[in-house]
Amino acid sequence: TEGEILVWEDKPIEAAFHAVSAGKTRDAKDALGTELPYLNSVDSSMDIPSHDYLKVTFMEKKDLADKLNHAYPEAELTVEGVADEIVVAKRDAGEYVQEVAVGKHKGTGEEFRSWLELNSACFSIKEVEGQVRIVTKGMGHGLGLSQYGANEMAKNGSSYIEILQYYYKDVELKKNDIQ
Repeated sequence: TEGEILVWEDKPIEAAFHAVSAGKTRDAKDALGTELPYLNSVDSSMDIPSHDYLKVTFMEKKDLADKLNHAYPEAELTVEGVADEIVVAKRDAGEYVQEVAVGKHKGTGEEFRSWLELNSACFSIKEVEGQVRIVTKGMGHGLGLSQYGANEMAKNGSSYIEILQYYYKDVELKKNDIQ
């Protein structure tokens, strides 16, 4: 690929990528709040066999409440009700959390993911046997090319051009004259 560049309407693209999708990639509008016509959601179910596709984490309620109250002091979470005080308000088409209420705080799924060091913002939370279970799908933000999915496509004979045109819609490969 040396000397080549991906363009959309003769302009270099924002070639977003992530490790493993949650089964499909995200639209730029959902992930960034900006329309980028070449970054549309595509099926990436070839990611499902990845060992990073699904992660289940258990946290003590006190540890979770302490961590989130530190991150969001205005949240005022209680230890006993912590799992019920985390409410997913909005998901995108790929099931990634866009908006989450943490007690009295409203934030983004990416922000929440960052504070808890989750694999992705495609998560669900539930109290199970006195602990809080957090299940995440995928690894990364889910936008653009899935590295795992691209590798699976290559193993099945797809060329790098086919892979790039699958994950980035209506793009062209051009010679890069910029030195």
